[in-house]
Amino acid sequence: MIRILIVIAVLVALFFALRWFARAKVEDAKRATKNAIVLLLIGVLIALAITGRLHWLFAMVGLALPFLGKLWRVWRAVSWLRRSKPQSQAPRQPPISGAIATEEAYATLGLKPGATREEIIAAHRKLIRQAHPDRGGSDEQAQQLNAAKEHLLNIE
Repeated sequence: MIRILIVIAVLVALFFALRWFARAKVEDAKRATKNAIVLLLIGVLIALAITGRLHWLFAMVGLALPFLGKLWRVWRAVSWLRRSKPQSQAPRQPPISGAIATEEAYATLGLKPGATREEIIAAHRKLIRQAHPDRGGSDEQAQQLNAAKEHLLNIE
């Protein structure tokens, strides 16, 4: 009878926890999940201690401690290096402003003034393939091409 009551209590608690979890903010849900995992582990350890089945756990902890110590030292060294890594030496250029001259936009795309929408898009596609940062081009060149295309498409 006591087991049935415990199962019912756990199911009711799970229902209310899931209901709260569905409505909670992301940060609160993360914090609650971490706390629930810790409490569950503590509960399992208490249950194992009460039933007398905890002896194997002490052997596993004793076996894992040297590895955990080494892992801790490596993690601390890596996190220290990550924090002290200098930023890139080359200063980043600010993004190109939206104000670009129409003549400059045509020249950037290699078009004559009065080009059609299809010609603008085709020229942009051809040039962006070569200038795209994933293909060895530069961010600045890709930004200029995108800004020229947007400017020319917006003035039509």
